Amino acid sequence: MDTAKTEKIATEKGHWYRADGTPCHEVPRVKGDGMRPTTLADARKLGLVPSVTTILRVMARPGLEAWIQRQVLTSAVTLPRPPGASDEEYIKAIIEESREVSRAATDRGTALHAAIETRDFAGPWADHVRAVEREMKAIGLALVEGAVEKSFASPLGYGGKVDWYSRATMQGVVVDFKSKDKIEDGQKLVWDEHISQLAAYAVGLRPPVARCLNVFVGVADTRVVIVEHDTDELSRGFEIFLAALRLWQIVNRYDGMKS
Repeated sequence: MDTAKTEKIATEKGHWYRADGTPCHEVPRVKGDGMRPTTLADARKLGLVPSVTTILRVMARPGLEAWIQRQVLTSAVTLPRPPGASDEEYIKAIIEESREVSRAATDRGTALHAAIETRDFAGPWADHVRAVEREMKAIGLALVEGAVEKSFASPLGYGGKVDWYSRATMQGVVVDFKSKDKIEDGQKLVWDEHISQLAAYAVGLRPPVARCLNVFVGVADTRVVIVEHDTDELSRGFEIFLAALRLWQIVNRYDGMKS
């Protein structure tokens, strides 16, 4: 496996895109060597557009918020209080530990994404990759036939980078992988932001695609659940996304390529 390719996919977290769809994660430093993260001010100068995930952060995300609250509460009941620590010091320690847990979960999810996208059958995520490939094959999708990390920009003023994209069929398919700590029976997996994200990808790609799926992967149990969204769900999801996009534009006073 190409290690450099894996690291590149695993570490790219672009939030801005050029008009041709290429990511613009960083810009050169004015003083000194190297690069720095792209800012809104840079976007205004360069005519960049924000990512779908950046835009959707203006929405409440109840699933993620509940998970974060649980991490804080777990740290609160498991972290010993240092002798002599004030309430404020102890609260800060609890919050910092919960953030470390969140960062570790994010790193695991990023590594899992990279393994799936590179079809790494030799690394620590090999069982997860095999499970994803098996479940996708069961619904007629070959993991090997898709393009990974495909980026685009829409004239509506947003861009994105999809996890997996295929035009092996006339309809076209977009897949977004989501890692979970584990997947339990009856667990709510799909939230509005998941559908809105896929709907925005489907419209933003040219030509638009018809099939949109979330592939949920349990880290601890290697369980894979695939959810395909129907036309009505995607239509509603795109309406939600357009509302979020307009709110983002108003709050930031920036319309991207339309400015």
